[in-house]
Amino acid sequence: MPSHESKIRNRQHQKPSTSTISEHESSDGSATLTPASSVQEQPQVPRWPSTQDGWRRFFANLPQRLSVNSPTEGTEHPKYDRGYDRIRHSKLEDNEQGIPRFAAFQNSNDSFCIFRRFGDVATRILETKQIELWALITELRDLDKKDAADESMRYRLSSVEYNEKWDSKQKDLLDTIEEKLTVYYKFLDRYTRIRDLEGVKERHHRSVYDFNINNRSFEGGEDAFLFEIDDFVSAKKTSGSSKSNRVEDMIESYLQNNPESRLHDLFISNDERMRTSKESNVIHLSTFRLGLAPKITAVCLGTGALFTPIFLLYLGDLSRGEMSCVVGIFVLVFLVIMSVIVDITPHDIFIVIVGYSAVLVTLLSNFNDMGLPAAQN
Repeated sequence: MPSHESKIRNRQHQKPSTSTISEHESSDGSATLTPASSVQEQPQVPRWPSTQDGWRRFFANLPQRLSVNSPTEGTEHPKYDRGYDRIRHSKLEDNEQGIPRFAAFQNSNDSFCIFRRFGDVATRILETKQIELWALITELRDLDKKDAADESMRYRLSSVEYNEKWDSKQKDLLDTIEEKLTVYYKFLDRYTRIRDLEGVKERHHRSVYDFNINNRSFEGGEDAFLFEIDDFVSAKKTSGSSKSNRVEDMIESYLQNNPESRLHDLFISNDERMRTSKESNVIHLSTFRLGLAPKITAVCLGTGALFTPIFLLYLGDLSRGEMSCVVGIFVLVFLVIMSVIVDITPHDIFIVIVGYSAVLVTLLSNFNDMGLPAAQN
């Protein structure tokens, strides 16, 4: 039977409880204990995870996430048929030979969508209606003169009151004029809208005419309406002017006259290629790329007209008189370039001249201040 001292010795060697471990660690971990720390323990402030810990945790869980998102082997997800395979681009060959294909050809591109306005006949109809209206108006004026001379009928000149028992000649005449005038105004309004449409370019009419000849769209001389090119108008209203489209017209003319040119690849997008078959002789040009070409050309020419005199003034050994001539010449050159390529008004011309001249004059003054050789007499 162990003695009392051995029991005390074994009790001292027992493993301390969990609640006392933190107390021993906190007391041992601190080098010195102040009276305040021995009385009250400082609460531990939670440490925010650092960015490195966040990235480490993300990459550690990445394989698990990929395995969850990826489909498991042996399971097939149902495929929903939305009918995307039925979406396609319409082609000319989808229409039957003859007038249906000719109509599809004209509708396929804005350049080919041209129609007759029949201006001579429309003007003749307007002239006829004007004659009829003027005859009725003259008759109304003569009736007013008779009413003014007749005291019993003078009331019709100063009142709109009417009774069925009274003379209805004036009322019937006004109703007829109103009816004919309404028809005349409607026809005149439509005619003026057609007159606002731009005329067609010769190459666009030639393309439509050649398509008719190559495909024999009409029979029995029914294509005679295609012969008068001056009476055709374009069905698209353009917001720009003819000046802003000069570069575009030059590009189209070049591509039409040179069908084997490699420039076709620059102005034909994938959408245009899908709309034509390999056997078709019709080539559709991208409207977006054709519209972008004049802008790029204007930027390049404007930049060249701005930097060329700067290089000449800076690098050339010119006198003051020669520098002034360079400035004047390039001001005119820049003005001509802007007038030809861009639609410019007289007000814009003044602003362009002032702005461009101010830039060059500022450069001249800077050259004189720096004492460059170009500023010497």
